[in-house]
Amino acid sequence: MPLPDDYVEPTNEGQLSPDTRMASATRHNSQVLGNIRNFDARLRTLSDWIAVAFSAGDYTADTQDVSHIWTVESADVLVNRYLLIEDTLMIWTFVCRNTTTSGGPVALRCKIPGGRKSAAGPVRGHATWNTNSAGEVATYFLPDTANQNTYPWLEVWRSGFVAFPNVTNQMVMGFTAMFEVQSL
Repeated sequence: MPLPDDYVEPTNEGQLSPDTRMASATRHNSQVLGNIRNFDARLRTLSDWIAVAFSAGDYTADTQDVSHIWTVESADVLVNRYLLIEDTLMIWTFVCRNTTTSGGPVALRCKIPGGRKSAAGPVRGHATWNTNSAGEVATYFLPDTANQNTYPWLEVWRSGFVAFPNVTNQMVMGFTAMFEVQSL
């Protein structure tokens, strides 16, 4: 098959010498290694999971009425841990079961762990709850930052702000929340 009229035979002109190619590759590899070191340094700012010690005072119902009660005992908490990314982003996982609600609480509150406070708000996300007879996806809510100094809680609300049912050792609730926190 004949070659087209505009065909030009390749030459070595304009190609990089082996030494230039090696220098370019070395420079590129240095940049890649630098990026990997930077990424590795950032990963080291990711904490290990931090287990939250149980304290009954870290769990409460809304305060609209003193009869609204959520009782959580140490054995009820299956998971309560968090990790920090660069000391400013918290990922918090909480799961409890066999808890008791009475007085028709509208919100179940968990104290933000580690003495932290939300740095941006309001923040909303999804939580779940159920009992032996009912359950649904709920909403977790962190108030705006103006309220965090006196109110460092994450609240779980039922859809439509309906009261939680009164149950004894049947309430199951859980969430994984990710939000910005103030540095200590």
